[in-house]
Amino acid sequence: MRIMKIRIRFGLLFISILALFSCNDGTNKKHIRTDFPESVEVHTHKAFNISGDDEIKGMLFFNNKFYLENNNKSPIYNVYDEKGKTIGSFGIVGHGNNEFIMPNLFGGTNDTVFVIDNGSKCVYSIYDSNIIYKKPIKIGQNVNRLKTIRWPYIGYYYYAQDQIVWNLYNLNNSKIVESLPFKGETPYLETFVWDSNDTYIVFAYKYYNKMRICTTSSKKEILNELILYSETQQPQEDHCFYSDIICDNNYFFVLSQEDIKADNLSGVSKVLIYDYEGNPLRELRLDRFYLNMAWDKIKKRLYFVSIEGDEITYAQL
Repeated sequence: MRIMKIRIRFGLLFISILALFSCNDGTNKKHIRTDFPESVEVHTHKAFNISGDDEIKGMLFFNNKFYLENNNKSPIYNVYDEKGKTIGSFGIVGHGNNEFIMPNLFGGTNDTVFVIDNGSKCVYSIYDSNIIYKKPIKIGQNVNRLKTIRWPYIGYYYYAQDQIVWNLYNLNNSKIVESLPFKGETPYLETFVWDSNDTYIVFAYKYYNKMRICTTSSKKEILNELILYSETQQPQEDHCFYSDIICDNNYFFVLSQEDIKADNLSGVSKVLIYDYEGNPLRELRLDRFYLNMAWDKIKKRLYFVSIEGDEITYAQL
């Protein structure tokens, strides 16, 4: 009888432990849905021409200004107003004073943007295309795809030995708030794009048809996450699924290259719109091949950089 009671108590304890872990595991998984209730063809409109002949590596739309990042030349950043007028440029490549080696541009406060340079390990404040100040930063890794979540919280990822790690970082106290590992058989194939609307942080994988939607608290701790995935999970480095992402208040956009054929770059890009529960809302089939986009939430415009890199176009939503 005593042995029976011990077994019952042990069994109840085991069940309690399982229940505890189940409650603390805030990760849910479900198949990614593509049954969009609305799918439309979208012909973009020309916004303005881009000066220069370099490939555009990235685009930041901040306080009604476009910051376009050149891939191979100085100055690294060209700044345009909404009508396409060049209003500034900055970022000289080099090892000299106020020169950058591996810069990462992100939005700041008011009309100020910031750059963290992996070369100098400093953060630079940029106002009106001029460096106002710089100071050392304590981030120990080389950061990638750095973005502002809500000042002073930023996010970035870095390459570890066998994985990619994304950190949520507080610039005011130089502390890591959250850290998410992205680990697979081939680490670089775990590369992703990401964005946030403050409450949610969404990751869209480049080489998988997969997304991670994280819900955060007011202190930016991650409360739970939803993983959306496809049955086909074999990544191919010559086949990109998602090349950019933008989070708005109630939904997010992902720029899909799933239909692009890499051997001849034929096909067109798509913008897929989901809510934060993973429900498909709308599919936009674009008229060209685009890699980068930006969102003007006031005018409800999605801006794109053409693959040729010679103009900015937009779709009115």
